[in-house]
Amino acid sequence: MEGLKKFGLSTMGDVNPNTLVNLCHHLIDEVGQIIYYDLTIREAELTTKQVTNLRDYWNLNYWLNLTPNRRDKPLKRFRSLIEFHSENLKKQIQNLMEFSASQLVAKRCSREGFGVSFNPSNIGLNLTPEGLSNQTPQRRCLLTNIDISMQKSSSRLLSFMGLRYLNDHDPTLFQSLRLRYLKRTWIKESLEKQIFEMAHNIRDTYRHRKDRLNLVDECGQTNLFEKG
Repeated sequence: MEGLKKFGLSTMGDVNPNTLVNLCHHLIDEVGQIIYYDLTIREAELTTKQVTNLRDYWNLNYWLNLTPNRRDKPLKRFRSLIEFHSENLKKQIQNLMEFSASQLVAKRCSREGFGVSFNPSNIGLNLTPEGLSNQTPQRRCLLTNIDISMQKSSSRLLSFMGLRYLNDHDPTLFQSLRLRYLKRTWIKESLEKQIFEMAHNIRDTYRHRKDRLNLVDECGQTNLFEKG
């Protein structure tokens, strides 16, 4: 229980979207520090030296016998092999943790007058005020589907201005977005810095998704002209 106090949690009455976000980020970070051997590593893709190194990485005593200052380089190599030559099961677990945390915070939004739905084709959360689901808002963010009428008319994505507005007028919804779009690197920074980074991440997420869709389209066009 002592460890939870640094997240502002002393009793159940302290549980709120903000403390949940901080705690979830911490748990995901803790999982990230675990050294594990991913059984989905594709050895056929590796060099002979990399396969030899795997025999060491598999051995628990190998890691225990390394001093902290000598553990960094092999650990980076090992994690790189997992990232590029496996299904990266730990990353999948972290993604599931993040998604489950988003749902948990989103339930709080529902209790406070917001309807929440998760669209598999949309990377972001779809959160809209209750009673407005059958209405067409003036403008919506192309990624999160949130009304951005408070932003300038040329806006297509939720921006710094919109995020600051949500923090002031709908902090519960803001915390859901914070959990989803604020990288753990920035969680201890000032609120202004966090909002800036969230807006930046929303832009990047939308651009990357658009690039992937364009790549799929290009691959599809190429396949149309391949000879059998």
